[in-house]
Amino acid sequence: MRLKNTLLITFFSLSLLSCNSKKQLESKWVKLTSANSEQVEIKRIEQLSDFISKIDGHFKMNGITQSKDTLNLLTQRKDSVKIDHINLLIYWKENSFHAKNWKPINQDNIYLFFRE
Repeated sequence: MRLKNTLLITFFSLSLLSCNSKKQLESKWVKLTSANSEQVEIKRIEQLSDFISKIDGHFKMNGITQSKDTLNLLTQRKDSVKIDHINLLIYWKENSFHAKNWKPINQDNIYLFFRE
């Protein structure tokens, strides 16, 4: 009985941590998408990127063109195409978060996610 209770408590705790991480990601994404200056945008990219690292996450970044084509920005360059907005699929542990519709103030800021 004690083992069963311990397992239930552990499972519940991990579920709460996962839910909390998703809420924090969502909050950081909303802040990024509502940035009103390039300096604020850069700071919020750094905060989101740092949080993704903190939860041992990784992401897939898609650029959506004005003609609604999808470019995987991890493998394709956007040099000759105008990106309308950015979507991120963020994965950590057994969880995911689909962050949508970021219109960067400066499109070069997209690549701040790939900093070392």
